[in-house]
Amino acid sequence: MAGRPRQFDRDEVLGKALRLFWKQGYEATGVAQITTTLGIGRQSLYGTFGDKRALFIETLKRYADAEQRWLENTLLAPGSPLENLHAVLDHWQEQAGRDQYRGCFIAKSSAELARRDAPIARLLAAFMERTIATFERALDQCIAAGELPADSDSRALAKTLLNTAQGLSCAGQVDALFAQDVVAQTRRLLR
Repeated sequence: MAGRPRQFDRDEVLGKALRLFWKQGYEATGVAQITTTLGIGRQSLYGTFGDKRALFIETLKRYADAEQRWLENTLLAPGSPLENLHAVLDHWQEQAGRDQYRGCFIAKSSAELARRDAPIARLLAAFMERTIATFERALDQCIAAGELPADSDSRALAKTLLNTAQGLSCAGQVDALFAQDVVAQTRRLLR
């Protein structure tokens, strides 16, 4: 006998799960709250996603992939590579200035789980490495275009940009003016 077909949109449910975990974190989100928020039963949760942890990992991957696509599209767009980098900084500053700024789901998940969950830590590290590589490619383009000094260390600058983004994710939730100062200082690195 075949089971009942799913009665929900998987993509929509993943979006709701992402928002829930992003708001509350992994540990503070219980299965009962997940099923209520997502509008699905326990059996559907387990049958479709496996369990709470598997659902969380899927939302983390979904977020990381979306962020990576946005970053690549912004940094590797036609035009001035340096202007593209500044567009990323503009975005960070604008996001940190929002009243409902939630920070970065990757940064929040790292703070909560990286020291306690080795598989999730590896997943987060892989995302960070992808981000560093994307920044490094963009910075190399800046150097090749003569927009940054030829002796610039693109790998070190890429790590600095990732660290800036992660720090803004936390500090930007507390003080938008702090975020403005950090972005202004980061712009000075990119001269």
